[in-house]
This record gives sequence, structure tokens and C-alpha cells, in this order.
Amino acid sequence: SPQLSQALTRHLEMGANDVTLDLRKLAFMDSSGLGLLIELHDRSRQEAWRLKLLPPEQEAAALVIRSTGAEQALPFVPAADT
Repeated sequence: SPQLSQALTRHLEMGANDVTLDLRKLAFMDSSGLGLLIELHDRSRQEAWRLKLLPPEQEAAALVIRSTGAEQALPFVPAADT
């Protein structure tokens, strides 16, 4: 989580306005990963940049997102929309 947050901050400092996180190959996600996605979503709204998330294909990671309702609250998009 800290590495992703730091990398994202560097991209934003370089002028990025649109950020897409490709989670399709993510094999596992726990509450800290979900917390980071929520934090990034909140941050994108406060700082006026756009966040898009490609949903994980692996069941273990997708289950955390589905069971918490995060797929409705976070900006997930189909891969074809990127």
C-alpha cells in the first residue's frame, strides 16, 4: 500500500489528471488494500483528479470488494472503458 501511494503521488506531482489502477491480476486483497482504494477515491475527489479502477479477476481479491459493497462505492470500470 505505501509503495502504490508513493508512486501515485509522484505521477500526480508530474501533472497526471487521470489515474487508472489495473487490479485485474491482483491475487489477494485484505482490508489495508481496500482501505487504500477508499483513501485514493476520497483523495481524487478532494484534489480534482480522476481515478478509475479495473476490477480484479481473481476471486480472492474480488470477494473483498463484493462483500463490502465497494464495487458500488468506488469508481470501477470495465476494461473496455479505459
